[in-house]
Amino acid sequence: GIYCVDYDTEALTPFGWCRAERLATGTPILAYDVATDRLVEDKIVAVHEFPENEALRVCYGKPEFILSPEHACVVRNLWKSRIEVRPASRLRIHTSLLATAELDGRAEILSDRLVRLLAWFTAEGAYVKNRTAVRISQSRVANPDYVADLDALLAGSARRYEYARSPLVTWYISGRLAEELDEWTPNKSLDELIGALTARQARLFLYEFVRADGSWRGGRIPAPGSMMLLSDFFAGRAHGPVIYQTRKDVIDALQAIAVLAGIRTRLTRRSDRDEYMLFFHKKERVWSTGKRPIQGTVRCRLWCPATTRGTWVARRHGAVFITGNSHPVDTLAYPLAVLYLAYELMRQQMREPAPKSP
Repeated sequence: GIYCVDYDTEALTPFGWCRAERLATGTPILAYDVATDRLVEDKIVAVHEFPENEALRVCYGKPEFILSPEHACVVRNLWKSRIEVRPASRLRIHTSLLATAELDGRAEILSDRLVRLLAWFTAEGAYVKNRTAVRISQSRVANPDYVADLDALLAGSARRYEYARSPLVTWYISGRLAEELDEWTPNKSLDELIGALTARQARLFLYEFVRADGSWRGGRIPAPGSMMLLSDFFAGRAHGPVIYQTRKDVIDALQAIAVLAGIRTRLTRRSDRDEYMLFFHKKERVWSTGKRPIQGTVRCRLWCPATTRGTWVARRHGAVFITGNSHPVDTLAYPLAVLYLAYELMRQQMREPAPKSP
């Protein structure tokens, strides 16, 4: 059998979204740990490529995925309220594709202050003086609360200017802080952050980026909280935000950071202008449909990576989903090994004699 996806499907790595031709054995990749329901960093053990074969058109609303009939899909079974793995040919109305999960196992190497400033710089900042300094501007009339937040973040680290005839307040940042901003986001690229942010700091970065350059119904966006929980990101609002961006590399990285945060997103391109839109979905972390998801077949070339844990994070035409390895047996190998080790540990503890009382 062939257990793969089409060549329009990309894989998420710690340095961004990659197509098949950029991946090889040993390449770091993001995988899903079935035992903990978390994303983890893994490595590719093989990349399988196949000539033209028959595959299924799997549609969950607007998102469309091309999967071989035998491909292992990570789904939420709505009837049994559990995560399970099943072949694409057995996808039904009650099986929703898992779209995201929080990243686990990564230590924080950036301060929260720097994460917030990186968001403001990449969303609203600019280089000055041959890249030896950067500036950030905000209106004290339209956004007085943002001005107050930036004053607090940049206290003692920037020169502040405001003029009587302009509502803008501008902060000029130089020295080591300007160097850090450029090191982590060179040319305002976000790819370095994909491999550095934890789930909590990914939410913090995205929240601050939305404040600086996003759209969110529900009035003013308050200063961020701890972002320990996914619910902290949405802050009680009924809907998720939208980010508009002309740079494809930036919007791609923002979607990758949203995956780390455990937020389901959908990336589209506007038909009337050269601009991209990233929609953040508050409800659920799965792709669902009210009708049978299999909507026919196509013939195309197929590929799939194999990972240690048997899973990986994929994206097709702006829709992210967590999926299985090249072979269903690979997908089950890691969780079965975890269960076996837990069973052996329990057996060992049962065999040990109870300590004697004094």
